[in-house]
Amino acid sequence: MKTKAKEKVLKQLRVICSSQGKVTANQLANSLNLSRQNINHYLIQLAQEGRIQKINGRPNYWIVPSTQPANDLTQSCLKSVIGYNGSLRSVINKCIAGIKYPPQGLNILITGNSGVGKSYLAKKLFEYSKESSIISTNAPFVVLNCADYADNPELLSATLFGYKRGAFTGADHDVQGLIANANEGYLFLDEIHRLSSENQEKLFLFMDTDKYRPVGEYNKWYTSKVRLIMATTEDPQKYFLDTFLRRIPIRVQLKDFSQRPLTERIELVSSLFLKEAHKLEKQIIISSEIMNALTFNEYSGNIGTLKNLIKISCAQAYAACTDKRLEITTAVFPGKLTMQKTLDTLVIDPNQKQSLLSNYNKYNYSDHLENLLQQVLKNVDIQIIKNKLEKFLLLIKNENDYNFEDYQSRNLLHLWNNYVVERYGVVNSLSTFQLCLTLKNTVLYLNQQLLNSVYKKICKKYCRTTYIVETFFKKIAFFNEDKVLLLKIVTALLISDFVNEKININGLIIAHGKSTASSIQEVVNQLCGNYIYEAIDMPINSSLTDVVDQVKKYLHDQSYLHDLILIIDTGSLNQIYTLLKNEIKGNLIVINNLTTSIALDVGIKINSQQNFIDITKELKPYYRIDIKSFDGFSDKNNIIISCMSGLGISKQLKIIFKKYLKNNFKIYTMKYTQLKEMIDKNDNDFFKKTVLIITTSNLPTSFLIPHFNIYNIFDSKNSNLFQEILVNQIGLKKYNTLIKELIKFFSIEGISARLHLLNPKIVINDIETVILRYENYLEYNFPEKTRLNLYMHLALMLERLLLSNKKSDSDKLPAVTDQKKINFLNISKKILHPLELKYNVSVSNYEISLLYELMSS
Repeated sequence: MKTKAKEKVLKQLRVICSSQGKVTANQLANSLNLSRQNINHYLIQLAQEGRIQKINGRPNYWIVPSTQPANDLTQSCLKSVIGYNGSLRSVINKCIAGIKYPPQGLNILITGNSGVGKSYLAKKLFEYSKESSIISTNAPFVVLNCADYADNPELLSATLFGYKRGAFTGADHDVQGLIANANEGYLFLDEIHRLSSENQEKLFLFMDTDKYRPVGEYNKWYTSKVRLIMATTEDPQKYFLDTFLRRIPIRVQLKDFSQRPLTERIELVSSLFLKEAHKLEKQIIISSEIMNALTFNEYSGNIGTLKNLIKISCAQAYAACTDKRLEITTAVFPGKLTMQKTLDTLVIDPNQKQSLLSNYNKYNYSDHLENLLQQVLKNVDIQIIKNKLEKFLLLIKNENDYNFEDYQSRNLLHLWNNYVVERYGVVNSLSTFQLCLTLKNTVLYLNQQLLNSVYKKICKKYCRTTYIVETFFKKIAFFNEDKVLLLKIVTALLISDFVNEKININGLIIAHGKSTASSIQEVVNQLCGNYIYEAIDMPINSSLTDVVDQVKKYLHDQSYLHDLILIIDTGSLNQIYTLLKNEIKGNLIVINNLTTSIALDVGIKINSQQNFIDITKELKPYYRIDIKSFDGFSDKNNIIISCMSGLGISKQLKIIFKKYLKNNFKIYTMKYTQLKEMIDKNDNDFFKKTVLIITTSNLPTSFLIPHFNIYNIFDSKNSNLFQEILVNQIGLKKYNTLIKELIKFFSIEGISARLHLLNPKIVINDIETVILRYENYLEYNFPEKTRLNLYMHLALMLERLLLSNKKSDSDKLPAVTDQKKINFLNISKKILHPLELKYNVSVSNYEISLLYELMSS
């Protein structure tokens, strides 16, 4: 329904604009009987899609630009503006709308840093106006740089509006200003932010009425029909009067050279060298190092600096030249170099008439391609769609005579071969990617929402293929932004035939060194003829944490993850498990012995689609591996120990339990916050191999996994479950010995033995005072086991706070709404305040919340 309503708004907008040129949101709302809020919603969507344009003002107006702006430009002077159908397309379309707007256009402001091409674009817009018969062929183009008169606003005013004889000393005759000189043509005001407030007021009066008075004239008004283009390097909001800005409805910004797409940066560099080649009548060879430096470095002066670097390089090469060609190498280049190695050597021929990029095709293939993509969403047989897509691309290739010999295409094909074919083993895909490149210079207007929907569906169906495509496009930023998604879709669809999507085990190789891992990856993937492994090359000084961080990043980039086989050159298997266990839901094998033969052996097994368990059985006898199943907390029967007072108590309890249970269960410790999080998620599968959870507080009764508050060992009524589970495993005699050791551990004597910083006798007395104050507040005497629990908890809390100034991650608590908790929080701050002062610590809200749980239980 939304799409239909949006199209209805566009249709009505076109109807109104055909008669009156522009329309407001209110007019549209009234004509369609819709709310203005809904109308604005659809107008913003249509503007983002490039189908309509907004003219700022009071009120704002909306117009419909020419439906085929790019086709209109293919034969115009604006075609020579690099990026006219790329990153500058929306800028140029907006300017054209301003130029064509009756009766004499709209004022245009071009913003951007120094050297981005503001003056060049202004001159091209003037030429386009003549070419389109909007102004006469002999119309003037007058230029004024306001910065030249920044310190003398009166002289600027005289230069702009003219002056009368006697207006000031030295004015011995009448002089016409630039506004008069620009009559019926264009006035370009550069560095317009240097215009004073007084001159802004004079100028916006002229904008409104076409009338002005020369300096010294007080009776007569003069008239001039002038179209204004202005430019500035500054933020207009900071330098212009609001009343002045309102007179400039068309505002566009030019990006820095470094922010332009790589194709356009290469085209700019090649076009500048081509001018030098024509001038010097010599062939120019630009080395790979220089091409990379010119296209990838950021220049504060943008294209202006680029021109100077190229001129100086050519001048120095020309001075040393002895034949008919110039070689631009590091020896003659005055700028800084870059380590980027994306581009190859470039040869510029003086007989070449235009720069590198092929002409944009004169056909519009958008409708045909959009219909093909719609079929993906309609679940048409994907193979039929692929066949149609391939025929469609061949049609474009033949009609436009693409030969892929241009500089950019050669570089892209070279990179695809090195990166995708060789590293990922996607053999025979080079010619298919070449076919996809036919869209590189094809003019297309496609619905962005459609592209997003199609790509999401393709990612689900071809997860391994889209991973390769995403990785490639991240490394190579060579296309216009609006083309990237389309190219990902087309490339993924067509190369999916070369990638085995049935493989459900991911392979990952990690090694220290510049190319150790990627070299092994390349060998194995090519020998298997498929994408089996991803590789990560780690710096020599990388730590185990760095390795794990890279694995996590790799896991994050997967659309969905199957089982993982990780082969590393060094590192602790147990530590890797610990650091990765919460990141992986499938099974994991880590092999701590990376060689090409091992990687190949495992790769062949993965490629033959053996299941994880069979691969595990075959690998165990031969390689040093360890295996864990991470579809739950552990693949072995286990006991989890989690204490509020911190991992220190949990680890001590683990040591005690391990004496008696080491052959029966795997024993784990877990942060209490993590345990609570998993319980709150009601994720029972996470604990499916867990036999018992031991805590120092009561867990919810709704939690189905067997759990036991360790302080209940003092209460025979509540220890039945604990006894039942453990006696069956270790027998009654060992169980009684275990209980005696636990009681000793939790006694006052046991608490004292675990205090290393605090004086046990003093701290126990202070804690006794705190407990008594809580009992007075609650009007309740704690049972012995609860008092012991509080002694342990508070003593260890104080020592922990003294030893660490760091705040716990758990300090960030959700907002408390329970009035009982709020009251407890407030009274606790008073009760604990003397303790804080004495020991110079701060008890956080989180710590108080733990006390609340302990006392509640």
